[in-house]
Amino acid sequence: MPRYRAVFLDFGNTLAPENPVPLPARLRRTCAERFPGLRLSLPDEDAALQRLHRSCSERAGWPVHPETNEGYEAFYTRWARALLEALGLPAGESEQVAAEFGEAFRDLSDSTRVPYPDCVETLDRLARAGCRLAVISNNDGRLLRRMTYMGLAGRFELIADSSIVRSSKPDAGIFMRGLEGLGVAPAEVLHVGDLYGPDVIGAGRLGIDAAWLRRGDPEPAEPSHAPKYVIEQLAELPALVG
Repeated sequence: MPRYRAVFLDFGNTLAPENPVPLPARLRRTCAERFPGLRLSLPDEDAALQRLHRSCSERAGWPVHPETNEGYEAFYTRWARALLEALGLPAGESEQVAAEFGEAFRDLSDSTRVPYPDCVETLDRLARAGCRLAVISNNDGRLLRRMTYMGLAGRFELIADSSIVRSSKPDAGIFMRGLEGLGVAPAEVLHVGDLYGPDVIGAGRLGIDAAWLRRGDPEPAEPSHAPKYVIEQLAELPALVG
């Protein structure tokens, strides 16, 4: 029998890297492939386009509170409108297409995500060991879509997206969603994530063992909850589960 009945996993920088396609490339593809009729002229230099994106994001109100999906949708509409106007589109036209542009950019970003090389094999090994799997992630309401694009959604019994369950790590609510959804006790679960505060401390407060997927991050100066394990890659997990 496995040491743990269930394994909870974070998503971003745990199962998959954040946006492997650089932002300038995603913006150019959105304009060229989905809005060619707008004839937008983007800066030639990636750094300039990155600065423009950052400026428009600040104007649109980034960062967004992680517990409201509606907040993300509204943000990307505001961001798209600011970006389109900065690229020379008249205000009336930018307002008409802003929501569609923001959605297209997000969808292209979702569809280009890929899992880490050891992700699928690790999940298969955990499943063969008899572990039940769930994702516990601070996300933007589109996690299920993103994981479906990546071919990962069907490997999990439960996917808890903070913007949908209205609770974000390290708060207890999102972890409780996983415990109650799978019908397991904290002592029966190993939680895996890359962020010390949300993942290690959040899980530890509930008595859930944590595996900190460090990926080169330094040790925190004053940890309040030490992780049960420290690992450098997902492939180490099956040995911990037993």
